[in-house]
Amino acid sequence: MLPTPQADPEGIGVANLETDPDSGLSLGTAISGTPGSGKTTLAAVLALWGLLRGYGQVLIDPTGSLSTAFLHQVLCFLSEFPDGEDGLLWQRIRYIPIGANDSVTPFPIYFRRKGESVWDASERLLRVLEASLPILTTQSSVTWPRAKRLASNAGAVLSSLGFQLTELDSLLNTLEFEKQGLFERAITRCPEVAPAVSYFREHYLPLSRSAKHQLNSTFLDHVYRFSQDPSLRLLFGGSQGIDWEETLETERETVIFDCSTITDPEIRRFA
Repeated sequence: MLPTPQADPEGIGVANLETDPDSGLSLGTAISGTPGSGKTTLAAVLALWGLLRGYGQVLIDPTGSLSTAFLHQVLCFLSEFPDGEDGLLWQRIRYIPIGANDSVTPFPIYFRRKGESVWDASERLLRVLEASLPILTTQSSVTWPRAKRLASNAGAVLSSLGFQLTELDSLLNTLEFEKQGLFERAITRCPEVAPAVSYFREHYLPLSRSAKHQLNSTFLDHVYRFSQDPSLRLLFGGSQGIDWEETLETERETVIFDCSTITDPEIRRFA
Protein backbone atom coordinates (compact mmCIF):
# COMPACT_ATOMS: atom_id res chain seq x y z
CA MET A 1 0.00 0.00 0.00
CA LEU A 2 1.38 3.41 -0.95
CA PRO A 3 1.73 5.85 1.98
CA THR A 4 -0.18 9.13 2.14
CA PRO A 5 1.94 11.97 0.69
CA GLN A 6 2.86 14.96 2.83
CA ALA A 7 2.02 17.50 0.15
CA ASP A 8 -1.28 17.98 -1.64
CA PRO A 9 -0.69 19.90 -4.89
CA GLU A 10 -4.37 20.67 -5.56
CA GLY A 11 -5.27 21.74 -2.05
CA ILE A 12 -7.91 19.03 -1.77
CA GLY A 13 -7.42 15.32 -1.45
CA VAL A 14 -6.94 12.49 1.00
CA ALA A 15 -4.51 14.57 3.06
CA ASN A 16 -7.38 16.94 3.88
CA LEU A 17 -9.81 14.25 5.09
CA GLU A 18 -9.73 14.60 8.86
CA THR A 19 -12.12 11.76 9.67
CA ASP A 20 -12.41 8.19 8.53
CA PRO A 21 -15.43 8.09 6.17
CA ASP A 22 -15.86 4.30 6.29
CA SER A 23 -18.88 4.25 8.61
CA GLY A 24 -20.60 7.07 6.76
CA LEU A 25 -20.01 5.55 3.35
CA SER A 26 -21.29 2.16 4.44
CA LEU A 27 -24.59 3.76 5.46
CA GLY A 28 -24.87 5.85 2.30
CA THR A 29 -23.68 9.39 1.64
CA ALA A 30 -25.58 12.20 -0.06
CA ILE A 31 -23.55 15.12 -1.41
CA SER A 32 -25.51 18.27 -2.22
CA GLY A 33 -24.46 21.75 -3.27
CA THR A 34 -24.80 24.43 -5.90
CA PRO A 35 -23.20 24.06 -9.35
CA GLY A 36 -19.44 24.43 -9.11
CA SER A 37 -19.32 23.94 -5.35
CA GLY A 38 -17.12 20.82 -5.56
CA LYS A 39 -19.55 17.88 -5.33
CA THR A 40 -17.82 15.91 -8.07
CA THR A 41 -14.37 16.70 -6.66
CA LEU A 42 -15.41 15.48 -3.21
CA ALA A 43 -16.86 12.28 -4.68
CA ALA A 44 -13.58 11.75 -6.55
CA VAL A 45 -11.58 12.24 -3.35
CA LEU A 46 -13.75 9.71 -1.51
CA ALA A 47 -13.23 7.26 -4.37
CA LEU A 48 -9.47 7.82 -4.17
CA TRP A 49 -9.69 7.16 -0.42
CA GLY A 50 -11.42 3.86 -1.14
CA LEU A 51 -8.78 2.94 -3.72
CA LEU A 52 -5.96 3.63 -1.25
CA ARG A 53 -7.71 1.64 1.46
CA GLY A 54 -7.97 -1.33 -0.90
CA TYR A 55 -11.76 -1.40 -1.25
CA GLY A 56 -13.54 -2.82 -4.28
CA GLN A 57 -15.81 -0.09 -5.62
CA VAL A 58 -17.79 0.94 -8.69
CA LEU A 59 -18.11 4.49 -10.03
CA ILE A 60 -21.09 5.02 -12.35
CA ASP A 61 -20.52 8.22 -14.29
CA PRO A 62 -23.33 9.37 -16.64
CA THR A 63 -21.55 12.48 -17.95
CA GLY A 64 -17.81 11.72 -17.74
CA SER A 65 -17.08 14.42 -15.17
CA LEU A 66 -16.54 12.05 -12.23
CA SER A 67 -14.18 9.85 -14.27
CA THR A 68 -12.06 12.88 -15.17
CA ALA A 69 -12.05 14.19 -11.60
CA PHE A 70 -11.13 10.81 -10.10
CA LEU A 71 -8.27 10.12 -12.53
CA HIS A 72 -7.02 13.68 -11.92
CA GLN A 73 -6.95 13.02 -8.17
CA VAL A 74 -5.02 9.78 -8.73
CA LEU A 75 -2.45 11.58 -10.91
CA CYS A 76 -2.03 14.37 -8.35
CA PHE A 77 -1.57 11.82 -5.59
CA LEU A 78 1.01 9.81 -7.52
CA SER A 79 2.94 12.94 -8.53
CA GLU A 80 4.44 12.86 -5.03
CA PHE A 81 6.16 9.53 -5.64
CA PRO A 82 9.14 8.53 -7.79
CA ASP A 83 8.45 6.95 -11.15
CA GLY A 84 7.82 3.23 -10.95
CA GLU A 85 6.00 3.22 -7.62
CA ASP A 86 2.57 3.76 -9.14
CA GLY A 87 2.14 0.37 -10.84
CA LEU A 88 0.17 -1.28 -8.04
CA LEU A 89 -2.38 1.51 -7.89
CA TRP A 90 -3.02 1.62 -11.63
CA GLN A 91 -3.46 -2.16 -11.69
CA ARG A 92 -6.46 -1.79 -9.39
CA ILE A 93 -8.24 0.72 -11.64
CA ARG A 94 -10.44 -0.53 -14.48
CA TYR A 95 -11.82 2.17 -16.78
CA ILE A 96 -14.77 1.09 -18.96
CA PRO A 97 -16.19 3.52 -21.55
CA ILE A 98 -19.75 2.23 -21.92
CA GLY A 99 -20.87 2.18 -25.54
CA ALA A 100 -17.48 3.07 -27.03
CA ASN A 101 -17.26 1.31 -30.39
CA ASP A 102 -13.50 0.78 -30.24
CA SER A 103 -13.46 -0.90 -26.83
CA VAL A 104 -16.63 -2.75 -25.82
CA THR A 105 -16.85 -4.58 -22.51
CA PRO A 106 -19.87 -6.89 -22.81
CA PHE A 107 -22.58 -6.87 -20.17
CA PRO A 108 -24.85 -9.75 -21.25
CA ILE A 109 -28.35 -9.11 -19.93
CA TYR A 110 -29.19 -12.74 -19.18
CA PHE A 111 -25.77 -13.69 -17.81
CA ARG A 112 -26.08 -15.77 -14.64
CA ARG A 113 -23.60 -14.93 -11.93
CA LYS A 114 -22.43 -17.56 -9.46
CA GLY A 115 -25.33 -18.83 -7.37
CA GLU A 116 -28.03 -17.17 -9.49
CA SER A 117 -31.02 -19.00 -10.92
CA VAL A 118 -32.44 -18.44 -14.40
CA TRP A 119 -35.24 -16.49 -12.71
CA ASP A 120 -32.75 -14.16 -11.04
CA ALA A 121 -31.16 -13.44 -14.42
CA SER A 122 -34.58 -12.95 -16.01
CA GLU A 123 -35.85 -10.53 -13.37
CA ARG A 124 -32.77 -8.29 -13.63
CA LEU A 125 -33.86 -6.92 -17.00
CA LEU A 126 -37.39 -6.25 -15.73
CA ARG A 127 -36.12 -4.36 -12.68
CA VAL A 128 -33.92 -2.22 -14.91
CA LEU A 129 -36.77 -1.47 -17.32
CA GLU A 130 -39.09 -0.45 -14.48
CA ALA A 131 -36.41 1.75 -12.92
CA SER A 132 -35.41 3.46 -16.17
CA LEU A 133 -38.98 3.71 -17.52
CA PRO A 134 -41.41 4.36 -14.63
CA ILE A 135 -44.17 4.86 -17.21
CA LEU A 136 -44.39 1.07 -17.51
CA THR A 137 -45.85 0.69 -14.03
CA THR A 138 -47.97 3.85 -14.10
CA GLN A 139 -49.49 4.47 -17.53
CA SER A 140 -49.17 0.81 -18.56
CA SER A 141 -50.66 -0.59 -15.37
CA VAL A 142 -53.11 -2.80 -17.32
CA THR A 143 -50.83 -4.16 -20.06
CA TRP A 144 -47.49 -4.29 -18.23
CA PRO A 145 -48.29 -7.07 -15.70
CA ARG A 146 -49.19 -9.47 -18.53
CA ALA A 147 -46.19 -8.36 -20.59
CA LYS A 148 -44.00 -8.73 -17.50
CA ARG A 149 -45.14 -12.34 -17.08
CA LEU A 150 -44.22 -13.03 -20.71
CA ALA A 151 -40.85 -11.29 -20.31
CA SER A 152 -40.01 -13.15 -17.12
CA ASN A 153 -40.69 -16.55 -18.67
CA ALA A 154 -38.86 -15.58 -21.86
CA GLY A 155 -35.83 -14.47 -19.89
CA ALA A 156 -35.75 -17.72 -17.93
CA VAL A 157 -35.82 -19.82 -21.13
CA LEU A 158 -33.17 -17.71 -22.87
CA SER A 159 -30.94 -17.74 -19.79
CA SER A 160 -31.17 -21.52 -19.45
CA LEU A 161 -29.91 -21.91 -23.03
CA GLY A 162 -27.19 -19.28 -22.74
CA PHE A 163 -29.08 -17.07 -25.22
CA GLN A 164 -29.51 -13.29 -25.15
CA LEU A 165 -32.14 -10.80 -26.33
CA THR A 166 -30.92 -11.39 -29.87
CA GLU A 167 -32.77 -14.74 -29.79
CA LEU A 168 -36.01 -13.27 -28.40
CA ASP A 169 -37.76 -13.16 -31.79
CA SER A 170 -36.92 -16.82 -32.31
CA LEU A 171 -38.43 -17.73 -28.94
CA LEU A 172 -41.62 -15.80 -29.66
CA ASN A 173 -41.96 -17.86 -32.84
CA THR A 174 -42.83 -20.59 -30.37
CA LEU A 175 -43.88 -23.35 -32.76
CA GLU A 176 -40.55 -23.22 -34.60
CA PHE A 177 -38.70 -23.03 -31.29
CA GLU A 178 -40.52 -26.20 -30.24
CA LYS A 179 -39.75 -27.99 -33.52
CA GLN A 180 -36.04 -27.27 -33.06
CA GLY A 181 -36.14 -29.03 -29.70
CA LEU A 182 -34.99 -25.95 -27.83
CA PHE A 183 -37.61 -26.21 -25.09
CA GLU A 184 -36.53 -29.76 -24.32
CA ARG A 185 -32.90 -28.69 -24.35
CA ALA A 186 -33.70 -25.89 -21.91
CA ILE A 187 -35.33 -28.29 -19.44
CA THR A 188 -32.50 -30.78 -19.80
CA ARG A 189 -29.90 -28.13 -19.07
CA CYS A 190 -31.88 -26.46 -16.30
CA PRO A 191 -34.90 -28.31 -14.83
CA GLU A 192 -36.03 -25.22 -12.89
CA VAL A 193 -37.07 -23.62 -16.19
CA ALA A 194 -39.94 -26.13 -16.64
CA PRO A 195 -42.69 -23.64 -15.52
CA ALA A 196 -41.49 -21.16 -18.15
CA VAL A 197 -41.57 -23.82 -20.86
CA SER A 198 -45.10 -24.78 -19.77
CA TYR A 199 -46.12 -21.12 -20.06
CA PHE A 200 -45.07 -21.00 -23.72
CA ARG A 201 -46.47 -24.40 -24.61
CA GLU A 202 -49.80 -24.17 -22.81
CA HIS A 203 -50.56 -20.45 -22.65
CA TYR A 204 -48.65 -18.51 -25.32
CA LEU A 205 -48.60 -20.98 -28.22
CA PRO A 206 -52.43 -21.43 -28.50
CA LEU A 207 -53.02 -17.65 -28.70
CA SER A 208 -54.03 -16.07 -32.00
CA ARG A 209 -51.52 -13.92 -33.85
CA SER A 210 -53.29 -10.72 -32.84
CA ALA A 211 -53.47 -11.79 -29.19
CA LYS A 212 -49.75 -12.60 -29.21
CA HIS A 213 -48.95 -9.21 -30.72
CA GLN A 214 -51.08 -7.42 -28.13
CA LEU A 215 -49.35 -9.34 -25.35
CA ASN A 216 -45.74 -8.97 -26.40
CA SER A 217 -45.71 -5.51 -28.01
CA THR A 218 -45.42 -3.68 -24.66
CA PHE A 219 -42.23 -5.58 -23.88
CA LEU A 220 -40.78 -5.67 -27.40
CA ASP A 221 -41.20 -1.93 -27.91
CA HIS A 222 -38.73 -1.28 -25.09
CA VAL A 223 -36.08 -3.89 -25.91
CA TYR A 224 -36.14 -3.77 -29.72
CA ARG A 225 -33.23 -1.35 -30.04
CA PHE A 226 -31.10 -3.35 -27.61
CA SER A 227 -31.54 -6.50 -29.68
CA GLN A 228 -31.23 -4.92 -33.15
CA ASP A 229 -28.68 -2.09 -32.92
CA PRO A 230 -25.19 -3.51 -33.77
CA SER A 231 -23.31 -1.56 -31.07
CA LEU A 232 -25.89 -2.39 -28.40
CA ARG A 233 -25.83 -6.05 -29.42
CA LEU A 234 -22.10 -6.04 -28.70
CA LEU A 235 -22.59 -4.24 -25.40
CA PHE A 236 -25.55 -6.18 -23.97
CA GLY A 237 -25.01 -9.47 -25.76
CA GLY A 238 -22.30 -12.08 -25.55
CA SER A 239 -22.06 -14.95 -23.11
CA GLN A 240 -19.57 -13.81 -20.50
CA GLY A 241 -19.71 -10.79 -18.21
CA ILE A 242 -17.46 -9.39 -15.51
CA ASP A 243 -16.79 -11.67 -12.55
CA TRP A 244 -17.82 -9.17 -9.88
CA GLU A 245 -16.80 -11.33 -6.94
CA GLU A 246 -13.28 -11.58 -8.37
CA THR A 247 -13.17 -7.92 -9.37
CA LEU A 248 -14.45 -6.34 -6.16
CA GLU A 249 -13.71 -8.85 -3.41
CA THR A 250 -10.51 -10.57 -4.54
CA GLU A 251 -8.76 -8.04 -6.77
CA ARG A 252 -10.37 -5.08 -4.92
CA GLU A 253 -10.51 -3.02 -8.09
CA THR A 254 -12.05 0.39 -8.62
CA VAL A 255 -14.25 0.05 -11.71
CA ILE A 256 -15.25 3.23 -13.56
CA PHE A 257 -18.22 3.21 -15.92
CA ASP A 258 -18.05 6.26 -18.18
CA CYS A 259 -21.40 6.61 -19.98
CA SER A 260 -20.59 9.95 -21.61
CA THR A 261 -20.27 8.35 -25.06
CA ILE A 262 -23.96 7.35 -25.01
CA THR A 263 -26.01 10.24 -26.39
CA ASP A 264 -29.48 8.68 -26.33
CA PRO A 265 -31.09 9.53 -22.93
CA GLU A 266 -33.19 6.34 -22.77
CA ILE A 267 -30.24 4.06 -23.53
CA ARG A 268 -28.09 5.96 -21.03
CA ARG A 269 -30.66 5.42 -18.27
CA PHE A 270 -30.85 1.74 -19.19
CA ALA A 271 -27.06 1.38 -19.22
